[in-house]
Amino acid sequence: FPTRRSSDLSEVYDSVTGITFTISASGLTWVKTKRDTAAPVAGTWSVGDTVTNSAPTVGGTIGWICTTAGTPGTWVAVGPVGLGTWDLNVKDFGATGNGATDDYTAFAAAAAAAVASQRILSIPPGVYRLGTSISFSSAMGLRFSTGATLLPDTGRTVTVNCVILAGVSKIFDGYGTTLINPITNPTTHAAWFGFVLSTVNPAWNATYLFRAVASLDSYGTLQIDPGNYDVAGGVVISKTDFSIVGYGAAIEQKSSITTILNLQNCARTSIEGLLLIGKGTDYNPGFSTPATGIGLSSSTDITIERVGFQNFGFSAINVGTSMSDVTIHECVMEGTGARLNNIAPLGNDQFGVYLSGAAQSGNIKISNCDVSHVAQGLFFAGAWSSVSIMNNQDRKSTRLNSS
Repeated sequence: FPTRRSSDLSEVYDSVTGITFTISASGLTWVKTKRDTAAPVAGTWSVGDTVTNSAPTVGGTIGWICTTAGTPGTWVAVGPVGLGTWDLNVKDFGATGNGATDDYTAFAAAAAAAVASQRILSIPPGVYRLGTSISFSSAMGLRFSTGATLLPDTGRTVTVNCVILAGVSKIFDGYGTTLINPITNPTTHAAWFGFVLSTVNPAWNATYLFRAVASLDSYGTLQIDPGNYDVAGGVVISKTDFSIVGYGAAIEQKSSITTILNLQNCARTSIEGLLLIGKGTDYNPGFSTPATGIGLSSSTDITIERVGFQNFGFSAINVGTSMSDVTIHECVMEGTGARLNNIAPLGNDQFGVYLSGAAQSGNIKISNCDVSHVAQGLFFAGAWSSVSIMNNQDRKSTRLNSS
């Protein structure tokens, strides 16, 4: 047939059908492209073949891409023109977003098309139930509209190896598991899992925070965005090479729990920038169980930096057993609101940092902290290999105990 060939024979043009054949990256197959005003309704096409809109309009379709091979195959619109995106829309693949229908098949097809074209998969508002585990490749992207949420069934896993483009709102829900690759997403927002400002049941907020922590593997950073958050229930953290950052964020305890953030079996883990607010007995007699902001046990190389603590009945930081190498830097530890307002004296059981009676290996460094507003600022009940205390403010009734 009449042809126009490139100098290296990598392209062939059929002037009768208007189709251009371009050699694939493997050199073994041809990718077909064409200019037309609509997707093909005849002919045999393969996945990845494209048709460019020959009569584009602003906001209209850029073109079409073949997502299922056949005669003519399945074609999905790409666009819109002039809006700066080549996103694929998951609803074009049959997703319902009604929260009841299993949208797995639609997401699997949409993800395959996004990978084939190396494009972003757009998810409009809706709740998308996934009855089968799914993995999103790093060769694509996920763009969540506000109000778009993935809902994996119990026992199902959503693995996200691609870049997530989303605002600060819930995009993951349900009783399944979500795993986020920290290489493609160095920062994961707790809000993506429903951890939101103080407008929800505090017990649920604690659950959402736990899910956010559980979603990240090693080397991940969990971002808690600025605002006030209520929780009723502590969160256990067992991570390696993990960070929580929360400048401008305050987490307030709404029930009598022992610890808000409990680090167990952690290594090279840090908490930075948060304000933790307790409900200790000296603050509100209605909450009778002594409370702790951060608890540490069976962990090594832990850093707590620029964290504020208020109103914890027992201690801001409770360093338990089997600990090695702890750094506490530039933290502010305050007792009760009553003491700060000179209404009533502090109880004598409040500590800024409390170290357990068991012998500990490794080092502890406490520097540039303000422990002047608690009854017993730094209390050491055990023996440590090395203790470094530098430039701390320990005015008023603070005293240091060590055995």
